[in-house]
Amino acid sequence: MAGGGHGRRTRRIDCDACRPTPAKKSRGMRIRSFCRSAPFAALTLAVMVALPPAIAQNDTAHPAATPGSIPGPEQHGPSSTDSEQPHSNAGRASSAPGNEQSGAADAGAQLPSGSLPTPKPIPLVPTHAVWNTFHGQLNAQKYSPLTQITADNVRSLVKVWEYHTGDVSDGSGKLPTSVWSATPIFANDTLYIGTPFYRVVALEPATGKVKWTFDSKSTLKALTQPALKNRGVAYWEAANPVAGQPCQKIVYLGTMDAQLFAMDADTGKLCRDFANGGVLNVDQWNDVNNKYPLSLLQPPTVAGNHVILGWAGKDWAYAEAPPGTVFSLDPQTGKRQWSFATLPPKIASRTGTANVWTGMSVDEGLGLVYLPVSSPSPNYWGGNRTEPIPLATSTTALNLETGEVVWSRQWVHHDIWDYDINSAPTLMDITVDGKQIPALMQATKMGFLFVVDRRTGKDVWPIEERKVPGGDGSIQGEIYAPTQPFPIRPAPLLDQSKKPPIWWVADALGLGQCSRLWKSLNYAGMYSPPTHKDSGVLAYPTRPAACNGAA
Repeated sequence: MAGGGHGRRTRRIDCDACRPTPAKKSRGMRIRSFCRSAPFAALTLAVMVALPPAIAQNDTAHPAATPGSIPGPEQHGPSSTDSEQPHSNAGRASSAPGNEQSGAADAGAQLPSGSLPTPKPIPLVPTHAVWNTFHGQLNAQKYSPLTQITADNVRSLVKVWEYHTGDVSDGSGKLPTSVWSATPIFANDTLYIGTPFYRVVALEPATGKVKWTFDSKSTLKALTQPALKNRGVAYWEAANPVAGQPCQKIVYLGTMDAQLFAMDADTGKLCRDFANGGVLNVDQWNDVNNKYPLSLLQPPTVAGNHVILGWAGKDWAYAEAPPGTVFSLDPQTGKRQWSFATLPPKIASRTGTANVWTGMSVDEGLGLVYLPVSSPSPNYWGGNRTEPIPLATSTTALNLETGEVVWSRQWVHHDIWDYDINSAPTLMDITVDGKQIPALMQATKMGFLFVVDRRTGKDVWPIEERKVPGGDGSIQGEIYAPTQPFPIRPAPLLDQSKKPPIWWVADALGLGQCSRLWKSLNYAGMYSPPTHKDSGVLAYPTRPAACNGAA
């Protein structure tokens, strides 16, 4: 697969490419409830629908940050010139000289200008059952403590109601194909659903009756994605609501053309004091390599008095793309509170992305928001970005109030494989050797689970830098990372050291074509460098969205 128009002949083969895929029939999204208690029905539904999006399709490719990197002071200077004057941080961490490829074995002791906030008495796990955000809770545990449904009685559940949004397209008409990615949320005694046509539906959880609907009348074009998609909505409510005033509770909906809508959670009417009459044009901040809009497909992360936005893009099509940025907004006015850039300013115009296209997690007690940062553009070639990009393909912890880096761990150095960090890190308290540790577990496309102390980024179990294969010199301008991080524990979820087996049925039906192709491809583990020689190199593990064309 060519990388950013550089004429690469490297072949990228999906490990499941030779396996038959059952035909899929497009139909309207169905949402079902199996119990009559309103909060219980809502939370049960949220649990059932939330699990599939947990393995998210990636919306962009992005860079990586080195373990042990410590952001330098030049990363944290105000740079915005707009009238709101938000605090802007250009995220850049120091690393080994020469390039972004090597890093210390322990990324932990990273307390740059954004030092650890003073802990607040806010529990990591909510004291009652909630599902008011994309991952259920801000800790991204996707857990409900409700006990009414058990393994013993689940067979007795009876469908109470069913709702069809009608927002579906198979691509045969004027509209692009649509995909369903949204997790309904339960808040304000209401189920809120975002659709691929950028509408919001508010339902009574006990009956399925429509409370209100909102139509953004957004452009229904595949501007940055192969299909229409929306991963849902976000919810905010005032800590001290003003009686009789609208928009003390707000639902937010993002669109592919970079518009953020804010509507009253009770009525569905736009919040007129938010940005421009209830709509914020996020693309106004897309001022470097603005070749596509900053698509708002993942709902914002709402924590305290902050609405935090990442964005999705079309990085696989360009070597130079919009650089990764994260924005924190005032919930009621839409004004920027701070912005954060993942790419060093000196090279941002030569590369791009390293954005946050998936959900984030938050520890409100520590006052930290955790960013799963993607890889830089382009994919499969990094000769335009051999300088350090330590925050790419990383988990980066920011001070929630200021947007400054507190610590960062890079999980892939000089990422050319599109190994985006594609899920919010899960926050948990674990006991190791009799000691309780406030931990963060980051799942990755490589099948690794990296576990660190969420206060500092230090290893909970050792994370080793191991040598990986270098290139054969056939890719002009490329410089490969000599080592990559490998966690000692937990064990990898799959064996990345050897080629996956071919399904014998598909191979037989193809008269051995799969076996011949597999045998001809070079493979020296998951960090096998691209090559112009022979038949190319096998990419495994590969990006989860490869089979359906999403990115």
